[in-house]
Amino acid sequence: MNIRMTNMKTKMALHIGTRENAMKDSTLQSFTRTSLKLDVPCFDGSEPLAWIFKINQFFDYHRTLEDQRLQLVSFSMEGKTPAWLQWMYDNNLILSWQNFLHALEVRFAPSHYKDPKGALFKLNLNRARISKSI
Repeated sequence: MNIRMTNMKTKMALHIGTRENAMKDSTLQSFTRTSLKLDVPCFDGSEPLAWIFKINQFFDYHRTLEDQRLQLVSFSMEGKTPAWLQWMYDNNLILSWQNFLHALEVRFAPSHYKDPKGALFKLNLNRARISKSI
């Protein structure tokens, strides 16, 4: 029994050592990463912050260069977003990957000030109440 356990441990150590050496080979590591099929996260205008996180993770995983990211991102657009992206391209408003992500967040992410006129109205109403009570 002890001999079997020793042989098993030796085989596992050899396998792990071989695997570690193989992973050091950048060609094999690159092949392993690109051979895994992952779907590009699609963006339809909803949940932009979650999509930005996912698309960055996707491109980082595949080691996609920033200039290539800009070329590939149009394939992930659905609904009304391709028209927005095309307008941004046509007007030379996309200068870099970071610029694109910022523009997408500004356009599609919810504002911290959902109703600025309503907030101003409530502020004025509260001021009037305070003035009357004084």
